[in-house]
Amino acid sequence: MVSYQVIKMKPTEMKQFRIFSKRLGVGMVGCLLPLAMMAQQKEVRVVKPYSPTLSGAEKIELLPSMDETIEFDIPNITYQLYPKRYESQFAVNQSMLHGW
Repeated sequence: MVSYQVIKMKPTEMKQFRIFSKRLGVGMVGCLLPLAMMAQQKEVRVVKPYSPTLSGAEKIELLPSMDETIEFDIPNITYQLYPKRYESQFAVNQSMLHGW
């Protein structure tokens, strides 16, 4: 049977332990990251150049044919514009306009 011992730490010791564990984790990542990057480098030998081919491709005509004519009546629209005053809360300071 395995027995565990509970270690009680003061708040300052706990803070120092957290800082130490974070620094240790960052250091481990910093040491292991270059090793992981070196493992990803591979040498590739090209036997022949890549030449893509399209088999069975058909050209899609994007422009519509201009043979079609559509007949429609243009409606007669009448309108009038009425001026309307808009009351604003903005006030112009007349003393500032003298410099212009």
